[in-house]
Amino acid sequence: MSASGLLYGQSEDSLSVWATRDLRARLVLDDKLIITWQNPAASRFFDEVSGGFAISSQRIRFEDSDLSHYFGRFVRSSKAQISTLCMPSKSGDYILCTAIFLRNSGSSRETGITLRRASETCSMGAANLQAAFGFTPSERQVVERLFAGQTAEQTGNRMQLSVGTVRAHIRHIYEKLDVSSREGLFNKLMPFMLLT
Repeated sequence: MSASGLLYGQSEDSLSVWATRDLRARLVLDDKLIITWQNPAASRFFDEVSGGFAISSQRIRFEDSDLSHYFGRFVRSSKAQISTLCMPSKSGDYILCTAIFLRNSGSSRETGITLRRASETCSMGAANLQAAFGFTPSERQVVERLFAGQTAEQTGNRMQLSVGTVRAHIRHIYEKLDVSSREGLFNKLMPFMLLT
């Protein structure tokens, strides 16, 4: 890899073509949540998802001011490692966001954002969580349901387990991952999750 981060022989044009053709919603935001770049999938994402937020004057705007502040902090605190945020949408689904610091640009910083809708219609597969973290098959299923935005109650109904059993699985999962929240779980497991 060259000092600029491009593979040898690669041009910024080829990276732009690749990012534009990617089916994942990707955008670049500055600290004020102004979109400096987005791919076509991101445009479609905002048209299709009723998440309590929208694009207005090239800026992401939220109906809920608390969520706006929370998302703004998430973007502004991005680092060189990917961080993950799960936000509720108005339709009852969740929006999974990843952020990575890209560069300083003038007096602002640019952050790369990937957005994905999580719902029951969206299926997640995991790259062998049993081997990586020692999960049981039931714990793996619970993790996949959590990534789909389900609550402990919904997971219990779907897996035909009591809520207490599901919560026990969640505690065991948190212990195995050394995390204490859903967000911690998402941050730790996002690299292992595959959209199927």
